[in-house]
This record gives sequence, C-alpha cells and structure tokens, in this order.
Amino acid sequence: MINPSQQQITYLKDYLRKLLSYRETYEEVFDHLMAALADQPSSLSFEQAINAVIKQDFNGPKGLLSLETQLAKRAASAAIKQQWENIKYYLKIQRLHYVGICYLISCYIIYYIPFTPFLFLSLFFIGALVPGILVMVRYFNIGYYFRDRKKSIRDKIIGLIAGRPLLILNPGLFFISFTSHKAKVNNWVHSHVFVCALLITLICTYVLAFIKLVKKELDLGYNRAV
Repeated sequence: MINPSQQQITYLKDYLRKLLSYRETYEEVFDHLMAALADQPSSLSFEQAINAVIKQDFNGPKGLLSLETQLAKRAASAAIKQQWENIKYYLKIQRLHYVGICYLISCYIIYYIPFTPFLFLSLFFIGALVPGILVMVRYFNIGYYFRDRKKSIRDKIIGLIAGRPLLILNPGLFFISFTSHKAKVNNWVHSHVFVCALLITLICTYVLAFIKLVKKELDLGYNRAV
C-alpha cells in the first residue's frame, strides 16, 4: 500500500489537469488512481505505481484520452436525450393547459398588436436568446469567470443545445429580409396568426425544457472545487 504525500498528490493533480480536458474525466481518473494505490506494492515509488495503474487500467495516457472521448460522446447523447424528454414533459396531457394558455396569449398579441416584421422577429429573438443568457449565468455560477475552474464535459453540448433556436431562426430572418420589400409581410403575419403563435409557443416550450436541463447548474448552491 502506498500513502502519497500532499506534494505527490498535488503533482498528480497537475499532471491530470494538463493531460485531460474535462472536469468529469479528471475527477473520475483521479479518484480511481488514488483508490488503486492501495493495491500497489510499497516497494514501488509513487511515480512507478501511478504509471503502472494507468498502463494496466487505461492502456496508458492514450487510453485516458480515449476514455475522455467516449465520456464526451455519452454526455452529449445524454444531454440531447434529456432535452427532448424535458420537451415531452411539458407536452404531456396534464400540462397541455399551460402550453394552451401560452398559445392563446400569443394569438391575442399577434392579432391585436400591429406588428412589423422587425417586431415580430423580436419575439423570436427574445425567446431564442434566453438559453444563451442562461449559458452565461451557468458559466458565472460554476466559477469560470473569476476562478480557475476546469471546463465541464457538458459545456460544449449545452452551448449547442442553447443555440438550436437561433439556427432555426436564421433561415427565417433571411426569408423575411428578402421578402419584406416584395410582399406585405405584416399582412402575412396577421393572415397566419395560428401558425405564428404556434412557432412562438414552441420556442417558449424549448426554453422551459432548457431551463429544466440546466436547473441544477443554475442553483447558487452548485459548486465544484476543480
């Protein structure tokens, strides 16, 4: 059994922080290595024992990087699946009345307020930008801005999920900017109130699902030491 000193533990942490990109991989590998040291013979030095465990359990440093890639893929798949589950959560029968209220309010606003193409798109922008704002809040809460924190394996996929509404909105922006000089888009909006209200409702549902996805990380009590 090997009992590492604090200096050796710090050295191991620094090595893993440089080798691995994500906090989750870092934590999992570090915990594994510390536990595995108990099974290593005391005749080995600390460095020898660590290298032996990495080679035996992970097939060397390249194996650690491969493990990290696999974890990233699984995390991305899990986050996307959870987002869709959250959307379905708000579309279940027992909660459809909330969606219906949002839809009716959207219909009322669109029908009774004289929209220009710019004002109409502003509604979409407000909804589409909310996930991006929440991503910034999430970064602040985790401590990326003011502390030395290792990035999470969820960061990239959360950013991609947050940006989906804007990806959908961009073709619409192009369409309206292209046609606004050739057609009465304002009249089109009022002639298709139910369609426009449905689009707004879908964006609102997507935003609620995204909030549910990152709710834990938006909690002020959420704190990671790495």
